[in-house]
Amino acid sequence: MAESKNKIMTIRILYLFLLLLPQLLQAQTLREKLSLADKEYHKGNYQQVVDLLKGEDFLKTPEALYWVIQARFALLQKDYSENIVKFDYNRLSSLRTDIATYKALTAKNKKARSLTAVEEVLEQYPPTELDFIVQKIEHAEGGQMQQLKEAFESKDYDQVLQLAEEFHKDKVLRPFVIEYYRLMAAYKKINLRKASRSEKEQLYNQFKAYKEAYHHKNILYDQAVEAAIRELR
Repeated sequence: MAESKNKIMTIRILYLFLLLLPQLLQAQTLREKLSLADKEYHKGNYQQVVDLLKGEDFLKTPEALYWVIQARFALLQKDYSENIVKFDYNRLSSLRTDIATYKALTAKNKKARSLTAVEEVLEQYPPTELDFIVQKIEHAEGGQMQQLKEAFESKDYDQVLQLAEEFHKDKVLRPFVIEYYRLMAAYKKINLRKASRSEKEQLYNQFKAYKEAYHHKNILYDQAVEAAIRELR
C-alpha cells in the first residue's frame, strides 16, 4: 500500500515537473537573453539588443523593456543627428511611451530612476510631430544646401548631380535650388566646343524652362542662368 502511494506521489511530482518544464526553460532562456543584452549594450551593439529582445512581453519582463529602451535611445540619438530627413518621429514618440510604461511598472526600481537622465535628454527633442517637421525642414535645408554648395565649389559636378537627384526625392529643399545646381553642374560638365548641336539645344531648353518657372526666385541664380543661356545660343 505504501509502495503504491509512493508511486502515485512520484507520478504526480513527475507530472508537475513536466508541466512546469516549459516555463522553467523559458525563464532560463530569458535570463540568458537579458545577460547577453547587457553585454551587447555595453559593447555598443544596440541594434542587436533590440533584435535579441524583440517579441518579449514587456509587461511581464520590465528588465527586457529597460534594455530595449536604452538601446533604442542610443540608436535614436545617432540616427537623429546623422540624418534628420529620414528620421521617423514615431520612434521618438514610442520611446517616450515605453519609458512611461517602464516607470509605471517599476516605480521604486533604481533603473526606473536612471531613466530620468534619458527623459531629460529627450526633452531637448521636438515635443510634437509638428515641431519635429519644422525643425527637420530647417536642419535639412541648411544641410542639403551646404552639401550642394561644397560639391559645386569643389567642381565635383557628378556629386552635385547625384545629390540633386537624392534631394529631389527627399522633397525638403526648395525645387528651384535643386534644379539650379543640377543645371549648372550639367552645364559645367559639358564641353561647349565638342558638344553636339542637339546636346547644346537640350541644355539650352532646360535653362529656358528654368527661367520661365523660377525667374526672380534668386537674383544671383537669374544672372548665372542668363549667362548660361547666352553661351548655349
